[in-house]
Amino acid sequence: MGALVCVVTVNRHVETVLQEVESTLPLRVKLNIRWNAASVHLAQASIFGLLVFVGFFVFGLAAVPQATIATWTGTPTVLVTLGPLYFSGALVKVSWVLGGFASLYMATTAAGDRGRREEHLGPVSEQMGGVLRRVWSGAGSTGVGRGSTDV
Repeated sequence: MGALVCVVTVNRHVETVLQEVESTLPLRVKLNIRWNAASVHLAQASIFGLLVFVGFFVFGLAAVPQATIATWTGTPTVLVTLGPLYFSGALVKVSWVLGGFASLYMATTAAGDRGRREEHLGPVSEQMGGVLRRVWSGAGSTGVGRGSTDV
């Protein structure tokens, strides 16, 4: 779901860059621009979700004893092993869900708020727009650009 939100958000945002440059860009270039921006946005959301997961996981290890987890879940604590380390399965699941929702929240706020979208995608769009303006406007001297497939 988060990937779909990222793609829709990027599609709206990249349209402004494409309109600034030229509407006769080859389809391959337009798709590459969208793919590039969507990959960056998806990576940002994924890294944010991973950081939230690690934060809640470490906080849970430090603050919630195994006995409390067993009391809250009403069952004996199921342990997940990672080499010589043992972790509560419930703690891993809860941290994973909170990290996933944080990642989805980041992606959807960028979709709904122009300021957030500009914050997350602005630098990527500026770089792509600058490159496209240089390449497609300087087509006369280099032979690259405006309908050329050498880009």
